[in-house]
Amino acid sequence: MYATDLQQAFHKVITINALFPEQFATVIDQRILLEVVSNINDETIKLSYNNNVLVISGDRMEFKLPTMELKEFPVINFSIVGNDFSLDKNELLKCIDKVMFCALKDAEYLTMRFNAVYWEFEPNKLCLVASDSFRLALATMNTNTNVFTTFLLSLKSMEELKSVLSSCTTKTVAITEISSQILFKFPEDDIEIVFNVLEQSFPEYEQIVPDSFNTFVVANTEALLSAIKRVSIASNKDNSISCTFSNNNLNIYASSPDIGEAQENMGIKLSGQDLNVLYTPKYLKEALEKIETVETEMKIVGDSEPAVLKPLNDNTYFYVIMPQRKV
Repeated sequence: MYATDLQQAFHKVITINALFPEQFATVIDQRILLEVVSNINDETIKLSYNNNVLVISGDRMEFKLPTMELKEFPVINFSIVGNDFSLDKNELLKCIDKVMFCALKDAEYLTMRFNAVYWEFEPNKLCLVASDSFRLALATMNTNTNVFTTFLLSLKSMEELKSVLSSCTTKTVAITEISSQILFKFPEDDIEIVFNVLEQSFPEYEQIVPDSFNTFVVANTEALLSAIKRVSIASNKDNSISCTFSNNNLNIYASSPDIGEAQENMGIKLSGQDLNVLYTPKYLKEALEKIETVETEMKIVGDSEPAVLKPLNDNTYFYVIMPQRKV
């Protein structure tokens, strides 16, 4: 089975019981086929083809679906030759999950590079980066490659890739990369997917990540996440929360005309300068939900500069969050 929307192409091989020696090939609307098959209760269905009609039948039902000419289906090339990589399926899935939510959800042409995930292969390392220009996520994993190459995959392509990774039985994914396309092979599932890369450049994210800080915080991840969730109820989603770091204490405060106000204090480990910063609670919550360690490290430059959140003693991923401006 082949499918494509011209930006990505899918190939899957299914073992069937052929009742007759005749072979046929046809093209059918995938939405119709999916709806029909999804609503059939029979464990086994029969397919037959005659006079441009695909017949799908079961014990007590039969669908006759119109088909299209083979020439109407685009030519798809799965024989891509280029840089080859092998990646652990579970590690790749973890990396994707840790960064994909930071990509811009809706984009026009000028912002398309943010509606994507940036892949950067270095010797023995893969780095995935996503940003919506207000925050940034970066995750790394070890590889067995010595090639340096980069490319951008759209958020839609990443969602399709994540879906296959989540359900496939393949343990090691084979990747082939050329300048305009990426081929993913899942050998144990007989699946191949080709994605067109975005022909846009990703920002030089290294310049966004601070390399010096004035305030250092260590907090219990679950306690910090819970406190932000509670206090942010009063922020009415669109407003900010105020975070005051002082004397090994974090005071979180939010208010809005429609809901009222809320505040909470929690103990932290603080070194460096005392500080008051305004943050978008959604950005903090979504980053903290991906941190798996008991404690979270937060490094802050100032009240108008980006902050870095990361799992304590784990340098494989981190998040950069911009504060809101004080009025």
